[in-house]
Amino acid sequence: QDLEVDAAFAVGHLKSIEFLKKAALAFEKLTLKGFDRIITISDRMAQKLAEKTGNPAQVAIVRNWVDLEHIYPLGRSSDYRRELGYADDDFIVLYSGNIGAKQGLDTLLEAAKRLEDSHKKIKFVVAGEGPAKKTLVGKYGHLANVNFLPFQPYEKFNEFMNLANLHALPQDRGAADLVLPSKLGGMLASGAPVVVTADLGTELANFLGDSALITPPGDVDALAKAIQNASRGDREEYKDRRADLSRKLSKHDGCISFIHAFAG
Repeated sequence: QDLEVDAAFAVGHLKSIEFLKKAALAFEKLTLKGFDRIITISDRMAQKLAEKTGNPAQVAIVRNWVDLEHIYPLGRSSDYRRELGYADDDFIVLYSGNIGAKQGLDTLLEAAKRLEDSHKKIKFVVAGEGPAKKTLVGKYGHLANVNFLPFQPYEKFNEFMNLANLHALPQDRGAADLVLPSKLGGMLASGAPVVVTADLGTELANFLGDSALITPPGDVDALAKAIQNASRGDREEYKDRRADLSRKLSKHDGCISFIHAFAG
């Protein structure tokens, strides 16, 4: 999935002590060379793995896929809107996924804090679990426009994804091109617009292009402004483009890539 050793040092999970970093990367390199085939989820990760192993032919790409029969636009208001007490005209910004350092959720929640008084119809839902959740709940749980939830059941997940007027995909800058969030496929498949924190030129930004609102990682002002723009309809007209991208991440195409990775 992700290049966890690189990401752990990049986002501060592990202290960047030189001998520790060298030892971890050397062990990773030795381990990788022992495999006949290495499957990763993005072009940039494939390049980094090829640099580590010195054998590009060993590496294949199979992107994280989404089941388009399970996640799709409902064409109606989600039942979650009523269950969670939101009004029909509330604008819901949804994050659903792991809650850790590399997700960069502080930026999203700081944007929520800035919008709390001035844009009362914009609401934020953060669903998931992870090591940073307790700290974030303690810091932002008092905000009237923020609702923290646990992971939602698989059988209700499409209903939940359709709660969003805007999906949020924040990332720590240090994790750029070391991770490619698996949650992206479900966001695109639901049909709602997406706001992403990613530097231009990263694989995530290049993949999404103009179908998403893209702001620099850590830039609270830019993210808050993008959310305001989305609440006024920015990127709604790119629904077909998002559908095309979701098909590129479909389970069908992913399974074919997986078969080719082993056959190749």
